[in-house]
Amino acid sequence: MATGGATVVVVVKEETPGVWTIKPYDEDGNRTRFDAAGLKSRIQDDWVRRGGQEPLPGTHHAPIMFDEGDIIQFKNNTDYPIGIGVRKNAAVSETQDAPYDPLVGEPSVQPLIPGGTYEASVKGGSRRQGFYKFHGWVFVDGTFIPIDPDGYCGG
Repeated sequence: MATGGATVVVVVKEETPGVWTIKPYDEDGNRTRFDAAGLKSRIQDDWVRRGGQEPLPGTHHAPIMFDEGDIIQFKNNTDYPIGIGVRKNAAVSETQDAPYDPLVGEPSVQPLIPGGTYEASVKGGSRRQGFYKFHGWVFVDGTFIPIDPDGYCGG
């Protein structure tokens, strides 16, 4: 993964009817970065060393990969309102001097109407935490459906 300067596009997808997730728009490119030159093993070893709960990152899907200085662009390509954000992953011990929310700008969850976008750059110091959680919701037929896949800063 490039050290800063890349744009990582993140979208909400309905994987199967009623099952929603947040994924990189370029899933193949994200998987390639995750599998590159020992990065997957290094991330999984760090997860275990820091007391991470099962499953290991990459067991079911690659975490969304990003780096300090990158731009995260959230796109709502659904027909429903969504909310989306990033925070430290509570399933692993945190690094105290790393930002809780790695994005510059508005903290918490950003609401987006269908077709809406939101961009923010990744703060310096986010690599120290490494393990983050993309989180949010999709509002379907009067119900908020939570979504929260893994992310990783560094590489």
